Amino acid sequence: MKRNLKTTSVALVLSMLVMLFALPKDVAAATNNDVTVSYCTHVQNVGWQDFVSNGAMSGTEGQSLRLEGMKVTVSGQGLGVRYKTHVQNDGWQDWVYDGAMSGTEGRSLRLEGMEIELTGSNAANYDIYYRVHVQNIGWMDWVKNGQMAGTEGQSLRLEGMEIKVVPAGTSPTFVTYNTHVENIGWQADVTDGLMAGTTGQSLRLEGIHITSNIPGVGIKYKTHVQNIGWQDWVYDGAMSGTEGQALRLEGIQIALTGSNAGNYDVWYRTHVQNFGWTGWARNGASCGSAGYSYRLEGIEILILPVGSAAPGSTANCFYETTPAPAAPSNSNGGGSSAPAPSTPAASAPVDIDASARANGYEIIDIDMGNGQTQRIYGYYVDMSELDNMINNYRVNTLGLQPYLTTGVPQEAIDFIKLRAAEATVFWGHSRPGHGGVPSSISSSYCENLSSGTDPARSYEGLYNSTHHRARWTDPYQDYMYSVGFVRMEYNTSTNQWTEGMHATINGFVWV
Repeated sequence: MKRNLKTTSVALVLSMLVMLFALPKDVAAATNNDVTVSYCTHVQNVGWQDFVSNGAMSGTEGQSLRLEGMKVTVSGQGLGVRYKTHVQNDGWQDWVYDGAMSGTEGRSLRLEGMEIELTGSNAANYDIYYRVHVQNIGWMDWVKNGQMAGTEGQSLRLEGMEIKVVPAGTSPTFVTYNTHVENIGWQADVTDGLMAGTTGQSLRLEGIHITSNIPGVGIKYKTHVQNIGWQDWVYDGAMSGTEGQALRLEGIQIALTGSNAGNYDVWYRTHVQNFGWTGWARNGASCGSAGYSYRLEGIEILILPVGSAAPGSTANCFYETTPAPAAPSNSNGGGSSAPAPSTPAASAPVDIDASARANGYEIIDIDMGNGQTQRIYGYYVDMSELDNMINNYRVNTLGLQPYLTTGVPQEAIDFIKLRAAEATVFWGHSRPGHGGVPSSISSSYCENLSSGTDPARSYEGLYNSTHHRARWTDPYQDYMYSVGFVRMEYNTSTNQWTEGMHATINGFVWV
């Protein structure tokens, strides 16, 4: 009997060991973060950036800077990586391996497409996913395992990229979320660090759903709501905030739950009225503001393997005011009123320049042409959507080729940006004392000065400008760069920044 029991025990242990070692590799990988993909890019005017890992963005977004080269490495037993890029004027380069450079350096040539594959004895157990941010298009969908990301034959630059390695057959997206926006309602889902909400439109967020797509990882979150304060935690796709009550979200906290939560960090940042983008908060920390009555306007959320570097600056992730002390209560039971609180001491004058810098605004001194300057504050807006609208008109209505929209010298871009800022001061848009484009910049670089952040209204203004329309209907016109400037003005009585007059075109002013 004892012998049979011993035999049975041994058999049970052996069977458990067999089951343990026979677990699918994707389950093992999902619960043990054993693969890391790291990558870096060579960026126009920047050079080689630092390596980032596991879905973080390399490159830039919203700066119109081309990727020129890339390097990729994968750490994991039995894994390597190979990749190749489609380069302006060169076409597809040959495969390179494990950290070698693909692309060019020092030739000012844009990357236009890429393909990436895993190599090694364990490659079949994983998928490598990647997506790219493309000029005039934005973020494209995830592709995997050697499929092409980007474009070919369209002369569009890559501007940013993200790469992930996940167990074969599992989702490449780690987190999905959407927001309820004033005047818009529920937006479509976005994933993995893309923006939900809006910027530059002064629209409040009112509600949010968030879902984790990682096995064994759930997510909880709560929001600070106008007139309500911090709500209770909700979980895994439930709504936090309100709907139909016209109440703004002001702050948010997000944390991970579940058996596998310890292997990941959740990062998030918000775009706050008057403050702009906050720093990145992590794992339940507060993000946004409280006590200012400022609305959240946008949010980005990332889940990264634990210990990964922050996606960006972590400074100023939450702004909070100290409530004023309440007046003393009347404790004598009589009918007299409680004494009024003492008048606070006058605060020191606000340093408007310092406040502008803290909020990310440009400080620009405009030559008024009479020996004086006017200081203005604000931010530039990349109007690539406007480029798309004009290109569509050229191709579909006029039968012309689209603008190349690449290769514009930095000198020309800087000049156009300055003119956009000057247009918030002058009712014309000619630079004082210069007239048109300086001789050092070829007249073939078309200046399409946009107004604010609305492409349709900017297009309308440009179309009604004979000079501009002649430029972008010229069949020999090769280049275009659209930029706007949003002027910000500081109200010393409320200590708040608000939008001032936008750029003007041909007598049109939109605010």
